[in-house]
Amino acid sequence: MSILEIEIKLDEIEFDISRRLQVPAYIRLDQLHLALQAAMGWKNIHSYSFEANGIIWGLPDPDFGYGDLPPSNITLIEVIEKTGVKSLCYLYDFGDQWEHTLLIGNSSDPKPGLLYPRLTYLNGRCPPENVGGVPGYENLLQDISDPNHPEFSRFNDLLGEEFDPGIADIDARNFAVLKLAKSWNIMSNQRPDYMQDELILKNE
Repeated sequence: MSILEIEIKLDEIEFDISRRLQVPAYIRLDQLHLALQAAMGWKNIHSYSFEANGIIWGLPDPDFGYGDLPPSNITLIEVIEKTGVKSLCYLYDFGDQWEHTLLIGNSSDPKPGLLYPRLTYLNGRCPPENVGGVPGYENLLQDISDPNHPEFSRFNDLLGEEFDPGIADIDARNFAVLKLAKSWNIMSNQRPDYMQDELILKNE
């Protein structure tokens, strides 16, 4: 088994919202979707697709029609070998159109005692769901910066009074990815006496 490192960047956002994720090369695209949701901070309530070299894998959506090939039938390494690409486009929510660029980095051997997927870096906070994509999110950020805005209190209820788009929710993202890794470890009947080392995550 080899481990691939993926650099994840949310496109067209003023703030740098990025992640670095280590995943098994044989991870299926439907599993990779779950890992990306956990790492980014999305809630997995919308459809998604992966695109590489003009080929699309995704779930069919009655409103938008995406989903040419099933993501559960192919692994990440098979996509790389099939298309020859080193980057993929991950689209989440066909309405809001959140596009992510996935850059495939180096491969390495798994480290004994670690669980995968493994989040090793993150920066920036994921936008809230259903805000109208990039334009809607930019308008929301402008509105919450004005304490005199008539809906300022509602924005605080929605986002939290300490919401800062430039500061990642490190503990929550780390916990979500580790929880996913633990569940897959149990399901795959790997040794249960794992030891997860402390992840050093930072904002830059």
